[in-house]
Order: sequence, then structure tokens, then C-alpha cells
Amino acid sequence: MPTSAKGPFLLPFKGKGRYDSWKPHDLRIQVTRLKCLCHDTEQEMLDLLSRFDQTFGPQRPAYLALHNTGTIKAIRWRRKSSTPDKQNYFEMIDSDYGLALLRESSAPVKEVYLAFEQTRLKLNLVYALYRHEQKRLQRYLDSLSIIARIG
Repeated sequence: MPTSAKGPFLLPFKGKGRYDSWKPHDLRIQVTRLKCLCHDTEQEMLDLLSRFDQTFGPQRPAYLALHNTGTIKAIRWRRKSSTPDKQNYFEMIDSDYGLALLRESSAPVKEVYLAFEQTRLKLNLVYALYRHEQKRLQRYLDSLSIIARIG
């Protein structure tokens, strides 16, 4: 993930978070670019899920799952459950279950879990930032269209 001296939060924009142009045509291009970045990040998310499955196989106490709320996608940890109606999502480093899982794992397994956790957090953040900015720009463009119709 690219970063700037001020951190990743100003991306994907140039300079200090400002656009080169506020013309609607240029902003539509930016919305399209953000959609592409979201799509690319979604593919990275799916690749992470696949790598996790290949690394741990079916005999594992927890696995990574893509959670889609309809407005945003995020990778979440999910424990194996005997009841299919329960979601059993948890946070690896911020829940009793996740911390117990790490404590009970051998050092090499713990290291791999934490590497997947770090990548999961990064991808979730990047996707959320791209998606949020895309929606904000689209809302702005929609408002400009309304203003043009009224005026």
C-alpha cells in the first residue's frame, strides 16, 4: 500500500489530498479510478482468503471469510461452528477467542496468523477508504447535477 509522509489516509489523491481539477468530467474519471481500485482490492482480498486456505487446509479452528454487508466488504475471522446458523465472527487481536487461539498456537503458527491478520487489516482499511471516497465524490457529482437542473 502506498503511503505519504502524512500516512495512507490522503491517498489515493495527489499532494495534500486535493484534486487537480474540480470539473465534473475529471471527478467522474476519479470515481471510475476509485471503482477500479476497489475492484483490485477485492481481488487481493479473495487472494488472501485463498492463500489462507492453502496454508492451513480444512483442519483449522478459524478461517478468513469475506463479509459483504451490501455497502462494503471486509475480511473477517470466523471460527468453525457446529451450528451453521451462527456467524461466529471474531477479532483476532481484540477478542478473548482470538487471543486464546494465538496463545494456544505454536510460535510458527502464531506468526503466520499474525501475518494474515496484518494483511487483513490493511486490505480492509484500503477498501473502506477507496469505497468511502468513491461514494462521497459520486454524491457530490449527483448534487451538481441537481443544481444544474434547477438553475
